[in-house]
Amino acid sequence: MANNPEGASRVKSGKARIWYGRALLLLVLSFVGWVIFRHARELGAYTLNISPAYLALSILCCAAGYLANLAVWIRLAAAFDIREDFVTTGRAWLLSRMGRHVPGKVTILLVRFNQYKNHPNNAITAATITEHLSSTAASGLIVTLAVTWGSVDVPVSIQWISGLGALAMLVSLTPWVMPFMLRLVFRLAKKAPPEKYPPYSMVLRLVGAYGVPALLTGASFFFLIRTLYCVEWQHFLVVAGVYYGAMLIGMAALFAPAGIGVREGIIFLILPVIIPQPVVIAAAIGMRLIDTCTEAALGGGFWLVSKLVNK
Repeated sequence: MANNPEGASRVKSGKARIWYGRALLLLVLSFVGWVIFRHARELGAYTLNISPAYLALSILCCAAGYLANLAVWIRLAAAFDIREDFVTTGRAWLLSRMGRHVPGKVTILLVRFNQYKNHPNNAITAATITEHLSSTAASGLIVTLAVTWGSVDVPVSIQWISGLGALAMLVSLTPWVMPFMLRLVFRLAKKAPPEKYPPYSMVLRLVGAYGVPALLTGASFFFLIRTLYCVEWQHFLVVAGVYYGAMLIGMAALFAPAGIGVREGIIFLILPVIIPQPVVIAAAIGMRLIDTCTEAALGGGFWLVSKLVNK
């Protein structure tokens, strides 16, 4: 049997990417572990006065953030002619979100392909890309507000980077850039691009709408910190913006399942400026637990209801 040099080269390249990803994940987790180890004694000696009321608010805001995200997805998916009943859509969206826990994040798309069997895969892919760009743009705008008018002095260079990043996301969603990007993606995948794309006015409304789940999710983290420590209310925008931005960057990190280590690393680097490091560590770990349990509970709930409805 003849050897295929191109095939062998692709296999080697694929293995190299896997090992690079694992090495990068190990590096990120090592940094997070080093921060926790460095402050372990301080964390053990620190008195954390837990407030049940703020803990309940944190859990409620986390669940509300997921449901608000689902509501925006329903509107966005409809723009690509992807329409199903509420239970089916909720099950599809929440189960696909659990695909974040697999390195590479491709499981998000695979689950949606499976759940939306009556709809073309190219429309589902385009809607998912638009979803991530729109939510990232919304997060960028919130972070820009946080670093520009927030309670913490931030270097002007960081303000410019944040503002230009949000502007770049908005430009990428324009009817001149986004269709070109989608055609390029589908051409590389050797698939036909979708025939329909929502007007820019609607995309801008979606970006604004994604600000709601961004603020609710940020509020969940803020209230969790308030559960442990009396952080000033004037820091809300900074905490919310940093957390949601770190969360999206973690989702974009293909090598990290559910952004583990990446999200925490960004939080550990920035928030100790206004909040004691032991509190930041405890809140980051606690938020990971709340986020995962809430996602699993909502996803399981929608799955169970869909089974009962279809009996």
